[in-house]
Amino acid sequence: MFDTVRLATSGLDADTSRLKQHGWEQITRTRSVLGKEIESVQFVLRQRDVSPHYFSYSPDPWGELKIETSLPKILYGDNIDLLSNKDIPIVLDELSNRVADSFGDIPHISEWHVHGRIDAVFGWNAIWDNENHVIDYLHVFKSLELPHHYSQSVDRESTLYWRNKSRVIRMYDKEAEIKLDKARGILRFEVQSNRAKSELKNTSGVESMKAKDILTWDNAKVILERYLGRLGTDLVVTDEEKAFRLMIKHFGYSRARRLLGVIHAHRIFSRDELENMGASRKTLWREVREINSIGLSVATNESGLLPPLTLPEEYNGIPTKLSQS
Repeated sequence: MFDTVRLATSGLDADTSRLKQHGWEQITRTRSVLGKEIESVQFVLRQRDVSPHYFSYSPDPWGELKIETSLPKILYGDNIDLLSNKDIPIVLDELSNRVADSFGDIPHISEWHVHGRIDAVFGWNAIWDNENHVIDYLHVFKSLELPHHYSQSVDRESTLYWRNKSRVIRMYDKEAEIKLDKARGILRFEVQSNRAKSELKNTSGVESMKAKDILTWDNAKVILERYLGRLGTDLVVTDEEKAFRLMIKHFGYSRARRLLGVIHAHRIFSRDELENMGASRKTLWREVREINSIGLSVATNESGLLPPLTLPEEYNGIPTKLSQS
């Protein structure tokens, strides 16, 4: 579902003296336009550990109000459990009340537009047989790259990033991030789109950017599936022995031996490093496609077969249980 989102509305005429009394900061900027000094005024409210955590009001020229908030935190106080479709109207009602308390009269939040940032998020419960397999998944996928994204692993390898100017994609250990026992075993995947309108149009083909139309599991699922698919998380993630046996079955021994070397190379080095060593980008992609064609990933895991990361058709807000069958 969606977690952090920026929303905006316009046509508001606020009592700015009241905003200052309630802790809003006035920011005045001056810029030069055609030789004339133009002054703009903005009122900002930042709140720690409260949702929404950011407000911005610009009186001129449109009377625009923007907010940024974590939607699950409105309902639960944290974002370990996410929202389902039935939760969205409840959250938007509560969010409307909170914004009105801080700002004054506003249109209902459901009529506001998604503006700039939207985070599509999902979580899997990666505990089975009394073992936590989150680290196994992170180890597997740290060797994978997304085209046109810079990849890195941080936080003692508890978080993987793929990023560019338009988005930040993250796969991480939720317990390591939030330091709460109830997050144990949750493998979280997030796509933070900083250009929400273009992302949603490209993936979901949406026309209306109103919150009530955008904030659905179907829209979040399309975004998540796009980047999960590019990472190959729907493919079988397997250990080397099973990978080699499967490749021998499909390709014969000689070709399987060559492709096992490809898997080793991708596990040890990033794609950029392999290119710097003399491998051509065209060859690297052809070899990966060969491996993918039989349901394997170039990522390997020494602990054995891991269930693929897939998304449900319907979502109730609770992390989906992974298990070996």
